[in-house]
Amino acid sequence: MATADIRPESPTASPHSDLGAKAGDAMSRIGDVAKEVADEAKRSATTLASEAGDRMKSFMGQQVGVGAGLVGHVAASARVAADDLDHHAPQLAGMVRDVSQRMDQLAQEIRGASVDQLVRRTTDFARERPAVMFGAAAACGFFLFRLFKAGTPAATGSSRQTADHRDRLGSVGYHPYSPSVSPQGESHGA
Repeated sequence: MATADIRPESPTASPHSDLGAKAGDAMSRIGDVAKEVADEAKRSATTLASEAGDRMKSFMGQQVGVGAGLVGHVAASARVAADDLDHHAPQLAGMVRDVSQRMDQLAQEIRGASVDQLVRRTTDFARERPAVMFGAAAACGFFLFRLFKAGTPAATGSSRQTADHRDRLGSVGYHPYSPSVSPQGESHGA
């Protein structure tokens, strides 16, 4: 018969098992703390995102109000122009007046709408008339391209032309609007 070597459990645990239990407990606590920190970070991120969204909507609402004011101002200017055109071009004045009334209506609609309503209306319009939206996007892109191109230093070509022009004239220091020196170096008396 084989005898099994069975040792009775001692009332005091060995130092290795006690250390393992403490390490496991510490790891469990670290895991709980990490989970709490992650949950708190998620709640903070959600709160910050919500606050940022609210602030952005508030800012956009202000900008929509400014845009509506601008449209109203343009409409008022168009009415003044229509009044001025009445004497010389009454048909054109009528068309300008009609456009100014439509612009006033648009300004009123924009003033009374929230940002969410305007986004919804724009989205609906884009779904109903994609060709118009594509054309408007293309026109805006072209306009922005021209705007940025005009803002870049394209003066390098013009400064090169100016330098070439000076070289052709020699070192006389001719300036086309200068009354004292002509391109040939003759003095005109200053």
